[in-house]
Amino acid sequence: MALFLRPAAIVLLALAGVMALRLAIAPLSTEKYERAHRFPVALFGDSHAGDVALPGVPRFSTPAQDLVSTYFHMRAFAAARPADSHTRTVLLTIWPDKFGPIAEARLQEWDGGDGWVQSALGMSAPVLRFGDLFTSELPLALRGQFVLQSAQLRRIRKRMGYAPNQRHVPADYQVRLSAKQLHEPWFEQASVSRWAFARILELADEAGWNLILIEHPLHSVYFPQLNEEAVADYASAMQAADSLPGVHYLALGRDSLAHTAFVDHHHLSEEGAMYVRGPLLRALDAVGSEYVLPQP
Repeated sequence: MALFLRPAAIVLLALAGVMALRLAIAPLSTEKYERAHRFPVALFGDSHAGDVALPGVPRFSTPAQDLVSTYFHMRAFAAARPADSHTRTVLLTIWPDKFGPIAEARLQEWDGGDGWVQSALGMSAPVLRFGDLFTSELPLALRGQFVLQSAQLRRIRKRMGYAPNQRHVPADYQVRLSAKQLHEPWFEQASVSRWAFARILELADEAGWNLILIEHPLHSVYFPQLNEEAVADYASAMQAADSLPGVHYLALGRDSLAHTAFVDHHHLSEEGAMYVRGPLLRALDAVGSEYVLPQP
């Protein structure tokens, strides 16, 4: 018995040490959230946030950032709100792959060997709360990974500005998606991602934000390779969100754009980003946002 308790005690002490160190540097991240409240709009999401052509908007995003991590960031942002916060509108980049087989497998089963755990979870670990370790909707392995990645002791990164991408795909661009995206009902299987998305909607309502869901245009090779039932379920979920008070779904995914608007099948060149900016500015105006596009 003593032989068993000794390793367990070491693990618990190590866990306590990591959490204590994380708490010690937490104020450094909290300050970035507080400063972001000086702006009328804040942006969250994955690498698509880099394609949002709104200069002067603070953005909290990481490539391949999952919806659980995004929820944690948005929750921390809400908790850091000062009494004189100027933020009334929050933007969230969204697209079918946020509920897709790779995104969900990362949350439920595996890392995939692409560094996602160290990157996405490493950047989100600073906003992990102790109570999250006991959230049954989150797989036990995921909770453990959040704790392990806390040992990186990273600070939250806040980016400002927009850097246009001048590259674009060729006219004959093709890409092959995974068989699972075509043959499996991945949206129904995405229990963790759907849970996180529901929490994001609840958080926006509690915080009194206008939440704009930005679905960027996607290259014409993308949707034909997706399971039709899963895509329909995704679309229904987005429409249901759009019907909620304060939530607005900017559904541009199926808009037909020239190949020069895309860097790959889901990232935008400057041309594509400028296309999105028009309806996005109109959506901001419709919710009464105080955001003003800086003049060049």
